Amino acid sequence: MPRNTRPPLELHRAVLEGFATMTVEQAREVISDDLVLHEADGLPFGGIYRGPAGFVELMQTIQRDYPSFEFQLDCMLSDGEENIIFQGRMSADTPGGHLTMAVMERWRFENDKAVEIVVCWHDTKRAHAMFTGSAA
Repeated sequence: MPRNTRPPLELHRAVLEGFATMTVEQAREVISDDLVLHEADGLPFGGIYRGPAGFVELMQTIQRDYPSFEFQLDCMLSDGEENIIFQGRMSADTPGGHLTMAVMERWRFENDKAVEIVVCWHDTKRAHAMFTGSAA
């Protein structure tokens, strides 16, 4: 099994430091070509994103469509080897009004790069309604 030389918390921090303006080349330093990122299908930016280009595409889409998007970290758990789970709250001004919601993400790292990210929204139906401006 591929190992990491850096702890998952440090690897995750490296991704978060520049996610809003990250280029594909910069992403290649911390995102594996094999990355599979899962966002809930019901969201306007939902789906599966692959590799550094997919990661950057998602980050740019969120920043473009919801420029006030912010994430506040509440807690992190790590097995110290390859996995990290963190919980926080995202907030953004959306067509449906201001949205604040709990989000949990699981990241898995191999060879010092993210290979899997799974994003879990507290209430995907409500998030969809707010992001699209449709009735909840």
